[in-house]
Amino acid sequence: MARIAHGGFMHETNCFVPMRTDYEYYAKGGENPPLARGEEIFDRLTGNSFGTSGFLDEMRDKHELVPLIWGAGGVGGYVTDDAFERIVGELVGRLSQAMPVDAVYLELHGAMCSLTYEDAEGEVLRRVRATIGPPRPRTRLVKVPRSTSSLAGSTPSRVTSRLRAGSRSRSLPTGSSRQPGGRFQAVR
Repeated sequence: MARIAHGGFMHETNCFVPMRTDYEYYAKGGENPPLARGEEIFDRLTGNSFGTSGFLDEMRDKHELVPLIWGAGGVGGYVTDDAFERIVGELVGRLSQAMPVDAVYLELHGAMCSLTYEDAEGEVLRRVRATIGPPRPRTRLVKVPRSTSSLAGSTPSRVTSRLRAGSRSRSLPTGSSRQPGGRFQAVR
């Protein structure tokens, strides 16, 4: 049984709209459930249609899951620096407290831009890597609307759809009922 920390920070940025996606939008829930922390993640996402929901449904009985923070901002303008730093800071802080872990599962959209970071998911992954140290399995759910971060080591044409579940590996196709529009991607 592996100890797996999990969380999510999703946003599909439209760089052509003037509005900004701020912390309050995540906190109140906008078009998605509000920010969930710790055990709230299980309460709000188990049995739901988000990628993390499928992960929880499949892995909760097989591994020790350590919930961090999860939030989905939908589609909107750039994520404000305040929102980005607060959410990523809490994710990394909770991950630091959860260490040691065997793996980290992150649900990221793949198209988030903050006012400071054009590749916001890449910055999230950089900070997670700095927290967990040398190679340790990371898995993230990616909806592939554009090129994914170079830090993830993949492009849409090379995206793998594997989720290691113990010693077995299984494919989860794009558009499956549990992962609408997304793919599990092994990231090393």
